[in-house]
Order: sequence, then structure tokens, then C-alpha cells
Amino acid sequence: MTREPGHRSLPHTADTIVEAWGPDLPACLSEVGRGLVAEFVEVVDAGGAVERRFRLDAPDVERLVVALLQEIIFLVDAEGVVPVDVRVDTADDRSCSGRMRVVPLEAAVQVGPAPKSVSLSGLEIASTDAGWTCRAVIDI
Repeated sequence: MTREPGHRSLPHTADTIVEAWGPDLPACLSEVGRGLVAEFVEVVDAGGAVERRFRLDAPDVERLVVALLQEIIFLVDAEGVVPVDVRVDTADDRSCSGRMRVVPLEAAVQVGPAPKSVSLSGLEIASTDAGWTCRAVIDI
């Protein structure tokens, strides 16, 4: 039996942990991206959101998680936009593609410290009988 996609956060000394799950890899990756955003902003006005497509490649599925989360952090830091939605359409253990709808940071309310990076320590992603699960430690 598969679980409905979702995410949650857990406290971690000076950092935060985002856990995500989904019936397949694309759903799990989508949820870990949404979970990261929910850690630090709440979007109050998604009107005028612009769709951004992405394709990410990595040597393995763990680094693929890191690449996706770092892409979100880059958008915030370098471009001043934040995703209101993250959708991974296709994924395998070395690549993924999808889209993010983004808005300017001014359309969001900061609810937590902004993420700085993703730690390889404590990173987990696995296929289970119920789908995929992921756990990422976010440096804040």
C-alpha cells in the first residue's frame, strides 16, 4: 500500500531536517522541495507566478536530492525568487526534470531562517514497499 505524498520538518541542532515521501521518486523529490520552501517562507500572494523548467543530473540519487534542494537555494539567493510549487515530472537515480512556479521573495513572509546549504551527512533516500522516502539535513 502506498502513502499519499507529503513532507514534514524535524528539529536538528542548529539545522533542520526535511523528511518527504511519495508513491514514486518524482513525487518524493517534489515533496522534499516543497518541504524545504515551507521551512523558511509562506507565500502570501502567488499571483503572477512564473514557471521555470529545470533538468538536473547527478552521479547518484542522493546527490540528485542535493542538486534539487541546492537549485531552490540558488533561486532564492541569486535570483530573489522563491518557488510556490515544485513539480518533478520525471526522475531516475541520476537525473530529474520538472518545473517550479516562482514568485519574487517580496511575495513571501519569512517564517524561519533561510537555508544555506544541504548537508551530505544524514542524507537518506530509499525505495520502500510503500514508495520512496527521503530525509535531508538543511544547514541554516
